[in-house]
Amino acid sequence: VTYGDAFTLEAAQTGDTGTSGKWSWDFDGDYFQEKSTGGHQETLTLQAIKAGAPSKKITATYESDTHKGSATVNAVVEKKEVTVSGITAENKEYDGGTNATVNASGAIITGKETGDDLTVSVSAGSTFDSADAGSRTVTLGALTLGGASAGNYKLAAIGNQTTATANITAKDVSISAATVNDKGYDGNANATVASVTITGVSGALSMGTDFDVTSATFPDADADTANVDVTINV
Repeated sequence: VTYGDAFTLEAAQTGDTGTSGKWSWDFDGDYFQEKSTGGHQETLTLQAIKAGAPSKKITATYESDTHKGSATVNAVVEKKEVTVSGITAENKEYDGGTNATVNASGAIITGKETGDDLTVSVSAGSTFDSADAGSRTVTLGALTLGGASAGNYKLAAIGNQTTATANITAKDVSISAATVNDKGYDGNANATVASVTITGVSGALSMGTDFDVTSATFPDADADTANVDVTINV
């Protein structure tokens, strides 16, 4: 049987045609509770209230003035399968990595018995599918059931949430330093950039590999006798 299930047992006797016979039942009360009283009847309905192997079997006993006998049945209570959904992933600003933070506080556990204390958590290791900015798929870390009732449940093999969606937003950066090559007069204002330092990133960025200079211009094409400001776009 499975945790939470109600089931009916039926016993029978042969050989006693009298009317004085009565039935009695014995079972492990830690694992089962009566749903309909057996009384002195040959049927009994029980509900499984704890997963595991009971310390004793379920026994039906018949006794009359002239006959007595009993029979037993072993009923192991299996954990009930549940599925999980409703886990969310948090947006983050671009940081060059794929680590993701997820939130299981609003998770929906389908299959849980009413009143049970059952929660779910997500282990470390949730990741975005790319480190780049944009709308991303997050692969969730391993799901783990918790709470006082967790011992009665297990995650179903299929049907559990495995991904969520979240955004990686672009990070604001700025040019903190640049080197521009001097040049002789050539009739245009184009400038050649030797190096650029960008701040606001988690590591060094290489010009020409991580970013490109799209334009660099002097204020005008005329020759100058002192350094002038150069406008650089990357």
